[in-house]
Amino acid sequence: MSLSLWSVNARGLRNVIKRKALFLFMKEHKADFCLFQECHSTKKDFNFWTSHWGNQIWLAHGSEYSAGVGIFKNKFDGDTPETDLDNLGHFCFLIITLNQMTFTIISIIYGYNSSAENHSLINTLDTKLTQWLHKYPHALIIMGGDFNVVMDNRIDR
Repeated sequence: MSLSLWSVNARGLRNVIKRKALFLFMKEHKADFCLFQECHSTKKDFNFWTSHWGNQIWLAHGSEYSAGVGIFKNKFDGDTPETDLDNLGHFCFLIITLNQMTFTIISIIYGYNSSAENHSLINTLDTKLTQWLHKYPHALIIMGGDFNVVMDNRIDR
């Protein structure tokens, strides 16, 4: 059994040429799932982007200009029984099953630019992850994304 994922900070998928290029690039690499950070999606984009992608997608919308994350199903043959999408566009939880194994894909894709907001986000994610692990105690956890944090402000900023 294998499971492959790609994670990309798109810096916006609103431009049709950029979106098409990224979608083609990701599909060429035949990953099971593609995780996109900074989609800049809104609810009105969902149907069009789903048809353009050609498979299931899960989007936690930000605004047309910021945030927004997405998990795009590509070659995955298992099931996706549950999701939890952040209404502010900063994370997606996707429960997947493959060959009787359960995985929790956490697309913590777009952290905030402030420490206080990121601290709150981490607390929210911890609570939600704990809830999922109570429901799926043997699930393996996969995390991907852009936390928007640095280890050392003197070096990394």
